[in-house]
Amino acid sequence: MRDSEVICGPIAESLRAQMAAVIDSAFARSLQPFLPDRDLRLRVVTAGSDLQAAIGAWLRDELVGVIGLKTASAWVFDGMRLGMLHKELGAGALKARLALKVLDRPIEPDTIRIEFLAVEESARGNGVGRALLRAAEQRACVERARLLELHVESENRDARRLYEREGFRDNPARRDPAPRRWLQR
Repeated sequence: MRDSEVICGPIAESLRAQMAAVIDSAFARSLQPFLPDRDLRLRVVTAGSDLQAAIGAWLRDELVGVIGLKTASAWVFDGMRLGMLHKELGAGALKARLALKVLDRPIEPDTIRIEFLAVEESARGNGVGRALLRAAEQRACVERARLLELHVESENRDARRLYEREGFRDNPARRDPAPRRWLQR
């Protein structure tokens, strides 16, 4: 039930740590096997995220959602360079950088990819995810993208329902070998 408007926009440098906390709250379970220490996860995301490729969502003046993007000119994980990762992870930096390299699939011209959408659990059901998707669509229009794409794990039913409700459809021609389904607008 909504009791306040969701506002989306750029994330200020001063809100990096809050952004990392929102992302961690949504993805901690899947990140824990790789980075079990929460403080370490927060430091890596805080230091390594490219704010130019992220959009925040505020509800009652609190940052409660983040969408991370990849465009032809920016990737939300661009800041996770080997030097930064080595500073935070030590010997694990090379493994982390290789994992990011595997995740960094090429992007077609005139395409924006939604890399992730994170919403604080306490804010779910308030239209935050929908507002973030609309903000990504607006960015795609401003950048004259012809395609807004994303992938979602088939077992992530909540996310699939949101994307399908918002008009994304499975695109079998765009499937990759990982257990993901490509959706296009």
